[in-house]
Parts: sequence; structure tokens; C-alpha cells
Amino acid sequence: MTRAGKWLTAVGAVILVAGVVGGVLLAVNGFRSVLAFEDEEIKVNGPGNSITHHFDAGEKIALYTYGANGVYVGPTPKCDVTGPAPLKPGSSVVSSVTVNQRSRISFASFVVEQSGQYRFTCDQSGVTIAPPLSSVGILGGVGGIFLAVFAGIIGVVLLLVGIVLWVVGRGRARSAPVGPQTDDPKAES
Repeated sequence: MTRAGKWLTAVGAVILVAGVVGGVLLAVNGFRSVLAFEDEEIKVNGPGNSITHHFDAGEKIALYTYGANGVYVGPTPKCDVTGPAPLKPGSSVVSSVTVNQRSRISFASFVVEQSGQYRFTCDQSGVTIAPPLSSVGILGGVGGIFLAVFAGIIGVVLLLVGIVLWVVGRGRARSAPVGPQTDDPKAES
């Protein structure tokens, strides 16, 4: 019983530490794209709802508009893009993010094929250009939280059961009589 207690204690401690540390790292890396959204956004609010910005080849961008709880508010903006080369359409995955209690929903995404200055002109205000949100990153963030919580619970349970078995096993080993034992009544005389 003492040996099983030691093993369960060790396994529980490893699961607890590894699960919580791994889960936190996974969550931080997963949510990094959402947290960087506000720092990397470019608002199309210049004169006539247009802006010029330099983009590098291979850069992925998405156009966002205001929404409420993942639903468009009003008509979808229409934007014209001019630059050194046409933008290649990106994935058609609709994503949303909430920053400062305001939801943003993507309505177009592109991949820049040639570096240079690109001009975005939209028929409505409130359009934002930012990197597309990674669904893998968001799922990784949520998965990291679940991993930390569940690994923490399992690790603590194994740790506590192991400690109890270890203590009970040591207590039984100490209270066990020393020397040969017999149940034969003739041996007592």
C-alpha cells in the first residue's frame, strides 16, 4: 500500500504541474491573436472612408465591420482595393472578436501577393483592417483552459489519494507485530 501511495503521489504531482503549466501556455498562445487584434487593427476612417497602408507580400488581412454577438449590424460594407497587384481572396471563414465591448465581424479576407501601398475605399464608416483571427488559436486558448482545469483536478485527486495510501500504509507497517506469529494454541504452552 505504501508503494502504491508513493506512485500515485508522484503521478498526481506530475499531472498537476505538467497539466496546469501546459494548459496555461496553450491558453496564452491561443488567445494571443485575439489580444493582438486591437494593436494591429487599421481603421478605414480617412477622408471618404479610405486609407492607404503598406502591406508585405504573403501578409494575410481581413476586413471587419461592427456587429452584435456575431451578427452583422446593417448592410455589409463594400470596399474597393487598389495597389501594385490585385489581392488574392483569402478563406471565407467568418470570424468575430469583441474589443472594448464592441463586436467586430469579418466580411472579407485577402492575401497580399506583392508588397506595396494599398488603398482601401469603403462605402461605409467603421471598417477595420486586421489579421484574420485564427480559429485554431481560439480553440487552443479554450482547450488550454480546459486542460489546466481538468489536469489540475485529476492531479490533485491522485496526489491526495496517493498521500492517504502512503500514510495508511506506513501506519499499518508500524503497527504490525514483529516476530513470527502463529495461531496454534499448543504453541503458547
